[in-house]
Order: sequence, then C-alpha cells, then structure tokens
Amino acid sequence: MEDTSFSMIPKKVLLTGFAPFAGLANNPSWDGVDAITKEEVEMKHNIVLAKEQIQVLYTHVDESVPKLWEEFQPDLTIHVGVSHQTDCLVLETQAKKSGYKVGDVKNKCPPGNQCIANGPEQIETRLNVHELCQEFNTEPPMGDLQIKVSDCAGNYLCEYLYYTSLCQDPSKTLFIHVPMKYTTDQIARALVITIADHSKDWNYPEAKRPRDIHSDEATLAKRNVLVQDPFSAATSPRASCQPKHMRLHELMFDKTGQFNGDSAL
Repeated sequence: MEDTSFSMIPKKVLLTGFAPFAGLANNPSWDGVDAITKEEVEMKHNIVLAKEQIQVLYTHVDESVPKLWEEFQPDLTIHVGVSHQTDCLVLETQAKKSGYKVGDVKNKCPPGNQCIANGPEQIETRLNVHELCQEFNTEPPMGDLQIKVSDCAGNYLCEYLYYTSLCQDPSKTLFIHVPMKYTTDQIARALVITIADHSKDWNYPEAKRPRDIHSDEATLAKRNVLVQDPFSAATSPRASCQPKHMRLHELMFDKTGQFNGDSAL
C-alpha cells in the first residue's frame, strides 16, 4: 500500500501585513491578510495558518520576525506590503542588506543603514516566482487581477522585512506588493491562490513542479514573463533596481508631512 501520510500532515503558512501608518488609516496589506477566513483555508488546503501584523518600525522587524520563525516554524512565509507605484500585484525576487536611509514611523533608521540580520549583501528567494507569475496570469482568480515580477523591493520596511526573513530560509519566503487600487477581497483571494499553488506541491508531490528560481534567460523569454522595477514604467527580463531614497520619501509624504502613498511598504 502506498504511504500517503505525507499529505495528512498540515503545512504551516505564515502571512504578514503591515500596520496603518502616517495618514494611512487602513493598510491594504494587512486588510487583505486579515480578511482571509482562517478555518476555511486551513481545511481546504490542509494547512495551519498564522496571521501577524508587522509594525512600520525597523526595530519591530528585528525583534518579531526571528521570533515568529522560531515559534511557528513555517513551511511557507508570505509577507505582504502596499505599493503606491504599481497597478497590479508584484512578486519580489530579492532583498538587500544595506541602503535603508528612509526613517520608519519614528523617523529612525537601522544602524549603518543596514539590516542587522546576518547574511550577504543580497539574497534571492528560492521559490520560483516566475512560474507562479505565469500560472497566476494564465487564469486570474478574479477579473483583471495580474501579477508581475520585480527585482526591487524598495529599500524601505518591505525590503528590510523580506531580507530578514530570507536570512531565515530563502526556500520558504516570498514577498508580495499589492496596489492601492485593489479591494480587500481581491487581495485576500490572490493570497489564497498563492497558498493553493504551494499546497498542491505539498499534498501531491508526484506532480510537484520544479521550484528553482534560476531559470535561464531563454526560458524566461519563452514564458514571456516580465520583471518590473516598480519605480519605472520600463520593464525587462532582468530589470535593475537603483536606490531611490529621495524619490521614495517624496512619494510617501507631501510637504506638510501627509501620506501620499508608499512605493515600498
């Protein structure tokens, strides 16, 4: 008799979104995470789901993220942040250790403008975001929902959080930017679809697809997968991301200090 016990053990999924800040009364990233019906998703996809709100503070990320990994021991972690500069969902491929020159809600930056997590200058997720992008866009879950892939997570709290988690395990970590224009239900549904894609691999390993992100350029070109820098309208298979600290700060706040919309939170 074939041993199917592997599929009976629920996998652990951690979802996070950011707290409201600086004139943003409701943060779409957290609203989307919070709207997911925990019990329904757990039963349907054979998972244990944890949802956590992240404060817009570098120190909170430093303290809370390693603790979440240690206590929950997730099989998949999906961090969600809001982006003012995109009109669709954005899957981030990587995060950098340095370059965090924009202050958090307490106007504080990390020491030396670097993430304190122990790791290299740049870390890529080992999850195949290009394949996920292709599958999602082939049959969008709701109306005109679309996903793009980005090499630039913004050099702010989103990227700082992503780097911190990637240092824990890049094979289990993903970051998704959501646009301001999407409804809470749309964001929640997109997150559930992402979880469902991974649960198929967990529960039916005989049909498991390759998850190595390092596909060659020819393969990416054949898939017609687009990699986008959220700060630019231009796109390319490997769009570069140069720090845009001043521009990011200008996008976030107007001259009176009111929130304009965050490109990377």
